[in-house]
Amino acid sequence: MRKLLELEIHDVIEQIELVINYINDNNSVLTVAGNLGQKDCFALNSLLKDRIEVDKPTKNMEQYPFIEFAYKIISEMKIYDLQPVKSSKIQLVPNDLYEKFNELNEIEKYIIIISIYFDKVDLKELYNKTIVNIQSCHKNIIKILKEIIYLGNEKICQNEKYKNEFGVLWKLFYSFKCLGLCKLELTDNKDSKKLISSLESTQLGKIIFRDIIKLNYLKVIFDINDSSNSEFKIAPKGKYKIKSSSYSSSSIQVETIVHTLLEILENDIDGKRLMNFIKIME
Repeated sequence: MRKLLELEIHDVIEQIELVINYINDNNSVLTVAGNLGQKDCFALNSLLKDRIEVDKPTKNMEQYPFIEFAYKIISEMKIYDLQPVKSSKIQLVPNDLYEKFNELNEIEKYIIIISIYFDKVDLKELYNKTIVNIQSCHKNIIKILKEIIYLGNEKICQNEKYKNEFGVLWKLFYSFKCLGLCKLELTDNKDSKKLISSLESTQLGKIIFRDIIKLNYLKVIFDINDSSNSEFKIAPKGKYKIKSSSYSSSSIQVETIVHTLLEILENDIDGKRLMNFIKIME
């Protein structure tokens, strides 16, 4: 299992670093909205494993699902300074924290990335178009996660049971794919909207999804009220009351969501180096 986890983590880091390296090599300048421009996204897309079909640089960053995801993560890493350039534009310039990020091994980098996703990225902002659907479909999301955990290497294919969820929630599950937690295939429906055609868990997913389910994490971040589940037992350190309308930006999130992963891979982690990066990043 350990070797498989390392391979799955490697695939995630490889693609995230591809975006980082592109930004560095091409002196990327941001749009007025603070995103990568159309030409950069078009060129970067051609380098990715998970690329979209596009023949000219006319799409904005949010139309490239992986680039949008990776850029959100990279922005929260704080490894770039925003430097003004001519015509009042802003360029991303690597800073000292970027150098420290490069000193981390792949396991440590993954801990940073998945911690940022669950603790720093505003998922309600990232999925603002589907937030109502996430709230209304929460119970079935948990059913899907449980099913793909226990199916092992088998896929859940599109069916009537999850027809709604596989349509409106594709972007949430796609983000899980970007983190190496699942494999999925997408197709377009008759209205040219994305639809999950098949879904299966990775080994990483089996570990992380169990924690998500156990901690009712989706209920917390998406403000899904359930007074009977307002208190969670977290790791071995006791109980923390988490209000359904907010969640804390703290190391608790790292500990709760990835604590099992940390235990499995602890021999590959330099705790001092990792915590030093997190401290500076915060």
